[in-house]
Amino acid sequence: QEHQATLYHLAGTFVLIGGLITMFHMRQHMENMHVSSVQRKILAILAMSPIYSLTSFLSLVFPSMSEKLSIIKDCYEAYVIY
Repeated sequence: QEHQATLYHLAGTFVLIGGLITMFHMRQHMENMHVSSVQRKILAILAMSPIYSLTSFLSLVFPSMSEKLSIIKDCYEAYVIY
């Protein structure tokens, strides 16, 4: 039980760190929006990191929801590729 709580804390910490770094880079792109058609795609790609990490973390904590969370992740990936 304690080992599992440690895993949740460690995974949650990396989700937060990754999300903060990604938000910093997204803010930089929005402040320096020179080629908006290209940078919108870049922002969509950058948003993949927090979406992937958050859905993976929630799948770790709530294994019964992993299929539904996987659908969210796959739909966003399809949007970014399109």
